[in-house]
Amino acid sequence: MGEVTNIVTEKLDPTSGLYVSMALFRNVKNSKVIKDKVVSGALQCSIIKPSLIAHPFQVVVAANKAAASQVFGSMVTKSIYTELLFNLSISKNISQSLMKFGINESDQDILVATIHAEDASNMSEIMVQVEGQVVPLTDLQNICDFNLLRKSYKISEDELKVTSLLDSIVSRIATSDFVSH
Repeated sequence: MGEVTNIVTEKLDPTSGLYVSMALFRNVKNSKVIKDKVVSGALQCSIIKPSLIAHPFQVVVAANKAAASQVFGSMVTKSIYTELLFNLSISKNISQSLMKFGINESDQDILVATIHAEDASNMSEIMVQVEGQVVPLTDLQNICDFNLLRKSYKISEDELKVTSLLDSIVSRIATSDFVSH
């Protein structure tokens, strides 16, 4: 994964021509302001609850599905950013998905994700508005609530004996359109 100053950028499916960039923040003091700006459309990004993210690849898979939905005109939500949050969930309920994977106004840890053309990331303009410390994405392992994550994705102990947590999550995200988990 390409990383510059704690921003990680990954190329999505080539047919979309899009990329996803992510930055993780801790000790955020203005989560309510950031959430309000995202909801109003003033900030073009997804603000994700990092306690439900085991690895950045989980976001890349959801972003790829969101980008494909946009390209093929099959989006379920109103924007590519809410589509990303919706795709992180295995629920078909949009508002439930957005509430579960989006941040609360009091959250102090937030993961910002933008979907953009190759050289059109708006991450730097978003980063200056977040009153918090940018940390490496590897810090997700310290923030993730693995028990809550397993519960959210309905992953059993037996399943983890034969596959990794990340593989189980990614499989569920990738197949959520076709399989009821």
